[in-house]
Amino acid sequence: MDLTSAGAIDDALNRVGQLLAARRSPQAIVILGGAALNLLGIVERATTDVDILAMADAPEPEHAGEAEAHPRHIQRPPEPLPSALTDAARIVARDLDLPDDWLNSGPALQWRAGLPLGLESRIQWRRYSALGWPRRSIRSDLLQAIRRR
Repeated sequence: MDLTSAGAIDDALNRVGQLLAARRSPQAIVILGGAALNLLGIVERATTDVDILAMADAPEPEHAGEAEAHPRHIQRPPEPLPSALTDAARIVARDLDLPDDWLNSGPALQWRAGLPLGLESRIQWRRYSALGWPRRSIRSDLLQAIRRR
């Protein structure tokens, strides 16, 4: 099954966030690609995955509701991704009949070419319980980085 709409993507990420919250394992991811563009309302198209570009330091659970408690310090996602995140994604994949790799770090290869300067300061975050991702598409930043090569 594909993630056919922003609502379906939103639901899948919400489920991952709820599972992470139950395990008291907050995570913060920076996503891009079709899923991010769908959630931002820029496009309406089905996608098979949610692409993770980066991870960030998640706020401590006791501060998660505070306005200033948002993830900071993006970094290349570890390979493999944290087990709490992959375990939650695997459960959601099973429950929603999604591909096993629907949540993946394939685009992290962009780190080799370098990320645009100041990217971290332009990220705006959205919270899915214990999962955070940036609301702002970084597509234009990545296009600029590719053009500079």
